[in-house]
Amino acid sequence: MSDERWTSPLGSRYASPAMQRLWGGPHRIGLWRRIWLALAEAERELALPITEEALAQMRAHLDDADLAAAARYERRSMLITANQPFGEWGKIFPDQAMTLASIDRLVHHATILEMNVESYRRREALDRKRGRGRPATHATIKKTEKSED
Repeated sequence: MSDERWTSPLGSRYASPAMQRLWGGPHRIGLWRRIWLALAEAERELALPITEEALAQMRAHLDDADLAAAARYERRSMLITANQPFGEWGKIFPDQAMTLASIDRLVHHATILEMNVESYRRREALDRKRGRGRPATHATIKKTEKSED
């Protein structure tokens, strides 16, 4: 059975090939993308900040579904780390609407763990920059006793 068809024990037994394609991944994902495009176009008509460039990108990718990524999204765990809060992402990405859409899709099925701890990556980068071991300014001087004769 190809990826274009809906796979299910009941589907393979009772559904025609045409019905299996109708409920298959590419058609289903393409349909959802068309719905999202129509929603974005309607929001733009209502003066929401959605650029024509963003709409053009959506139109260009209506039917190029990555089924492997979609399967991972639905069935697997994904860990994403960021050292910036979501409120700061607008400063990183140029298009505010796409930033909000990206955050919305990331947190759709997410459990967010906010950890206010020192960044391991930052600490490792600083250690690499300084070199191995403690800096010389932190060296301790051992006191030695003079031997008396």
